[in-house]
Amino acid sequence: MIARKVLRQVRIASAASAAAKSTRTRRRDFAASASSRLVVAIITAPVAKQYLHSDTFMIGYSVTDGNGSGVKSAVPDIDGQTTLHDGTTTVTVANGLTVKLLTELTLGTHTFNLNSVDNVNNADTDTVTFSIIVTAQSIKDEVKYFRSIGAITQDEATSLLQKLNAAAAYRARSDCKDANITYKAFINELRAQTGKKVTAQAAATLIADAQYLIAHCP
Repeated sequence: MIARKVLRQVRIASAASAAAKSTRTRRRDFAASASSRLVVAIITAPVAKQYLHSDTFMIGYSVTDGNGSGVKSAVPDIDGQTTLHDGTTTVTVANGLTVKLLTELTLGTHTFNLNSVDNVNNADTDTVTFSIIVTAQSIKDEVKYFRSIGAITQDEATSLLQKLNAAAAYRARSDCKDANITYKAFINELRAQTGKKVTAQAAATLIADAQYLIAHCP
């Protein structure tokens, strides 16, 4: 009688253990299955760093949904805006777009967001924060770029570059006083030539960037 009771208890314990194991397995399988169904957004460019205002970058990202319902939408934006304007053309923020920082974004901190949703409304957002700065060299590259697109005349670009070369030499010697005097002369010349030898957009951009250099002298 005792032996039968012990055997029955062993069978009950074994069955309970097997049921618990089965439950844990089902939970793990469900968790893995749920994970594979979640939409995942990953940004590859831009990256979190300082870009020069004369730089460009190509937007890059991917959105996956594993074995789930499929990606319903993926909407990128920069600072909450889904379009960029370079002064003449409006473009949509999209995968593969080359962003021209000089004409499409201002100095300072910016945020690139990627908001994605799958077909059963699981959502994911990836975000990258980057900043745009100016250096004594990059502002010279800006003048050359504007000259190349006809926004600054050849002779005016030569004059502006002479001032920028002089200012850069002062900065290299940590002579901020004379560097800033020269950048102010650069700004005054741009203001005088706006609408004449320099377009309004080029002048406004270069003036803002020169003011940045004045405020951030070593």
